[in-house]
Amino acid sequence: MGKIKVVHYINQFYVGIGGEDMAHEGLHIYEGSKGPGMGLEKEWDGKISIVKTLACGDNYFNLEENFKKIKDQLLQEVKEANPDVVIAGPAFNAGRYPSILCHHC
Repeated sequence: MGKIKVVHYINQFYVGIGGEDMAHEGLHIYEGSKGPGMGLEKEWDGKISIVKTLACGDNYFNLEENFKKIKDQLLQEVKEANPDVVIAGPAFNAGRYPSILCHHC
């Protein structure tokens, strides 16, 4: 059996864009793993491969009008990657973390 293909969604902080001052950032798309995704791959002992990392500022993502702007692109990125699973997080119980992503995939 091959590696499990993963699309990983994280916020702007975890890809190194910045902290709270950059939570207004729109969607960023990266091939492969970034930030905590590298640790996930290692923790899974090479059984997963993060093929794409999607990142967006929490404040940006959670405004309805902004989500409507990026929703189709976000879903298209996931579909194009054709993953076995989508992982969102870490979120560390953040109340504004975009759980809505999971409802649309």
